[in-house]
Amino acid sequence: MLVKKIENGYQFESLTMDGAFIIKLVLLESGEEELETCPVGTPVCFQPRKLPSGTIEKAVGPERWKNFLQMKEKGIATMFLEPHRGAPMPRTW
Repeated sequence: MLVKKIENGYQFESLTMDGAFIIKLVLLESGEEELETCPVGTPVCFQPRKLPSGTIEKAVGPERWKNFLQMKEKGIATMFLEPHRGAPMPRTW
């Protein structure tokens, strides 16, 4: 999962297991959270969807969330968060 600082917050980006979509979880500076779904190979994305507070933390898990907080604290602009241990890895990229 790629995490990067964007103009108004942070974006967590990953491909779906089948590689058909790019999923972007956006944590805004205001604390709001959004989901953006973009089909691979197209220049468009579906309308962002508001998420309940805490959804991103739950989705990435405690270990990755801790790594994100360290990234944020150190002012790092881009970071690759390692997949969960034992999680299935996609076979195609």
